[in-house]
Amino acid sequence: MKKLKQTKGSKEAIKKEKAKIRETLTQARKKLGNAKHMKQIQSIIRAMVFNVEGINKLNKRQELEEYAYNQAISLALCTETQHPHSSEEGGIEKINPEGEKARGNYKWYFSSGKDPSAVEKVEKAKQQGKICKKEDYEKAREYAGVAVMVGKELWKKFETMEPLGSRLMRIRLKTRQKVDIIVAYGPQAEKRPEEKDEFYENLQKAIKATPKSHILIIAGDFNAKLMKPNSDMERTVIGTEAIYHEECEKGMGNGTRDNRF
Repeated sequence: MKKLKQTKGSKEAIKKEKAKIRETLTQARKKLGNAKHMKQIQSIIRAMVFNVEGINKLNKRQELEEYAYNQAISLALCTETQHPHSSEEGGIEKINPEGEKARGNYKWYFSSGKDPSAVEKVEKAKQQGKICKKEDYEKAREYAGVAVMVGKELWKKFETMEPLGSRLMRIRLKTRQKVDIIVAYGPQAEKRPEEKDEFYENLQKAIKATPKSHILIIAGDFNAKLMKPNSDMERTVIGTEAIYHEECEKGMGNGTRDNRF
């Protein structure tokens, strides 16, 4: 029996087929690895989103820490903090008068878009018992604000915090595949269209700035109840799990009514 000769064309075809099979196997392994990694992330991150409606009173932060600890929450993403500083706090175990450790389970990271010098001016005046002008208070007052409360079990995995103004911030966790979490607080329905545009443009910039190799999680309070799709385009965005009923609109605040542009 004569041995069949492989032509140059057939050799190339075989080579391409082998390369295709290798690529398919590589992608399958990658998907399996990512799925396992996601399970690992889910096992170490138990997160919740809170609209805290102001968090400047220390006892309110302590109450939230206690609630999170009792619910085994390792990451609390907070919106509407009204906190005027981009700063961090906590994570130090102190002994209270009763001899118990206090505030040692969580670290806070705040983001604000307020001018630090304006905030400092008002705070200094308060300490000295002076009264500032109304415009000074307005410059220093934070109406929005976002924050992240990170549990002790994630401290070693915490890499960076990036404040992105009054309505956005990013934190990065070090796992086998790095995880970026963007916390967002969207403008209410009655806000100016320009303010809404600015928020979504900044959110888009934050998304684009995320390396493609990182896992990206976006969470927060977008102040948006779309209720039901009004066009074919919106049907591609609003999923089938959305619930709409005329009764839903009763008692709904103006801030969270149908919030299209």
